Amino acid sequence: EIDRVQDLLQSTAQLEFWHVYQSNQFQNFFVQANETLKGLEEQKTETAQTTVDTTDAETDEIDALLQSADDSVEVAQQNNPLFDLMVSPGFQGGPVLATFNIKDTAKVSQYLNMPQVRN
Repeated sequence: EIDRVQDLLQSTAQLEFWHVYQSNQFQNFFVQANETLKGLEEQKTETAQTTVDTTDAETDEIDALLQSADDSVEVAQQNNPLFDLMVSPGFQGGPVLATFNIKDTAKVSQYLNMPQVRN
């Protein structure tokens, strides 16, 4: 394959430099980002609950009875917006920060690009 070797030797080499980080440098960021997202989702939930019109007295009584059941369900289902999407975290000191499913890429990007999270 003389032609191939000649092409390789005559082509221009490109040297690239990349910033390299270890996963432990970003662990605190992921934790803080997840806590910020929790707070934002709690604000959304509180806003949605205050805008609901409960004029039916019977519905109010049922809601009051079921509220304690809802509270226990919420405790059982810990809300971790970022960590719930994470397939696997990176290894300590390794180059992989985290792994996410392809279908969640847009959601993760949206989370990480939010001004509140970036701050």
